[in-house]
Amino acid sequence: MKISSSTGKQSQDRYICILLVLVLVGSAFQNVKVIGPLNPGHLFALCFIPFLLPKFREAKFPPAVICIFLAYILCVSLFAGFQWGLNTSIINYLFVFYIIFFIVNLGRNISFESYKKVFQVAGILSFAIVILNAIRYKNAILAYFSSGYYINHPYYPTIFGGGANLEASWPSIYGVFFMDSPYGIIYLVLSFIFSSIQVSRAGIIISLICLAIYAYKRLRESKNPFLILFLIFVTLSFGSFYALKLGIFQPILDRFFRNQEDRGAAGRVGIYDSALPFLCNHPFGVGLGNAVSAVNRVAANTVGMEPIVDDNLHNLFLQMTVETGVLGGVFYACLVAFLCFNCIFKHKFANPFENFLLAFFALSLIQFEKIEIFPAICLGILLSKKYYSYKDFDL
Repeated sequence: MKISSSTGKQSQDRYICILLVLVLVGSAFQNVKVIGPLNPGHLFALCFIPFLLPKFREAKFPPAVICIFLAYILCVSLFAGFQWGLNTSIINYLFVFYIIFFIVNLGRNISFESYKKVFQVAGILSFAIVILNAIRYKNAILAYFSSGYYINHPYYPTIFGGGANLEASWPSIYGVFFMDSPYGIIYLVLSFIFSSIQVSRAGIIISLICLAIYAYKRLRESKNPFLILFLIFVTLSFGSFYALKLGIFQPILDRFFRNQEDRGAAGRVGIYDSALPFLCNHPFGVGLGNAVSAVNRVAANTVGMEPIVDDNLHNLFLQMTVETGVLGGVFYACLVAFLCFNCIFKHKFANPFENFLLAFFALSLIQFEKIEIFPAICLGILLSKKYYSYKDFDL
């Protein structure tokens, strides 16, 4: 009986891992809505329910701080809904809690190593999808660099549904799971090159963060750190030479240093100029997903206040604060600070799931409109292993 039970659990864990790969790959298509507000990742996540139902009576809730945070932002959204309306973003946050709840209860027997392989497979699949799509439209990419007149990104039909930034960001952020692999540097360099070809500030920044963590880990392990630094220098020198020869450097430099002329950077400044005064006048929150519509409703009746033409505030902390109020923003900032402090100072980038959260939160300062399923899975994995349970403190 024990052997049969053990075999059954191993089989279940294997199915869960396969489903997690599908959820991760499907979630990269975050702007591709299949049913209402649900993207492919949400739909694949629903397949966890049959695993959860038989164990539901024995289920444990995630740590109190997670439950309190969710309850608070939902209550703010419900009360704000009377004035600003209800937005389907609430469904996304319910899914985030559902993912954490599921992994905390049924994922605790799956090893960190197995979870890492799940993310590696999902990263390779996601990367392969965008590379194949880029190859299909290679003429449009080549025309962008040869034109001499640079718009924000090479323009062609991207496959994840969110433009070049999403196309570059998700493959890049998966780099944290390849740092301990003998060939991990190949993935990191390729993702950096792809982000550069997409001229994606978000993708380049996240790739550089991953490369910096990789270099830090190698330097700590190496008996000859100067050799590592020399190899990094040589690699960057050769890469820079070919980038210069191909004409890739100029549009990238323009994206970073000619901010007044760059629509992406100038647009973000305009968004912040409109959102911050709005927050001062509405400190209690307008409800999840309502940030842009609420600011624009006020802007329509306010002289000198520009409406926001984008679909989000391009700063997740600002977005959370506007939507859930100053208290919600502080609550969110404290959670982020706790996780990042542990990653950098306590565990020194040892855990790839913490590194993923760090990279996501760093990128969220210029990208993302909500907490996605990706970080929810990573946080659920860490909580299922009681990673933040200390002698005098338990998250």
